[in-house]
Amino acid sequence: MSRWLLLGGVGFALATAVGVGCEGGSDTAGSAAGGEGGSSAANTTTGGGFVPDCEPAPNPASDGSCVVLTTVTATTTSGAGGAGGAGGSATGGAGGAGGGVMPPVGVEVNCNPVAGTGCGDGEACDVLLVAGVQAGLRCAPPPNRAPLCAPCDPVSGPFCVPGSTCTDGTCRRFCCDDGDCPTDTTCSTQEGGTFRFTFASSLGICL
Repeated sequence: MSRWLLLGGVGFALATAVGVGCEGGSDTAGSAAGGEGGSSAANTTTGGGFVPDCEPAPNPASDGSCVVLTTVTATTTSGAGGAGGAGGSATGGAGGAGGGVMPPVGVEVNCNPVAGTGCGDGEACDVLLVAGVQAGLRCAPPPNRAPLCAPCDPVSGPFCVPGSTCTDGTCRRFCCDDGDCPTDTTCSTQEGGTFRFTFASSLGICL
């Protein structure tokens, strides 16, 4: 006998015994099973409603005007090595310390995450890091599937959907001003007294 027919018969018997689906019954099981109306990881809820910055993205009122494209390619170089040690000892002087990695040279911005322009299918315009330092915006290759408010990791993934970036381990929407954000959220351009994005001081995230 097919296992699907057997399971179906058992399910019918149980449903008849406990009155599953009867009018006025509890919907707790349906909610736990992810039934219609249940919340998802991407749509975190608070007090029965959607968290505002996880709602579907609005049409950006700013049209991404805070992002200015450039044709510069951000690069980095190694610093010069330290000076050699003093001579005169039997073993010779100690060598100087090696040079560190210098900050990026130039700002590379070849896409606009607020306007959603500059990248191909499956790509996401996100922050470019050079030697761990912000150096602009570039098109990141797929996959970019982590939805707004979902966990993320800018180095190893999961990577955020287009129009958002990974901030403190959570995908947040890019914005230029409050008009780019859902109701009850604002465009945050600073954190701890410094700009979130050093290459574009008016670029922020909806919080």
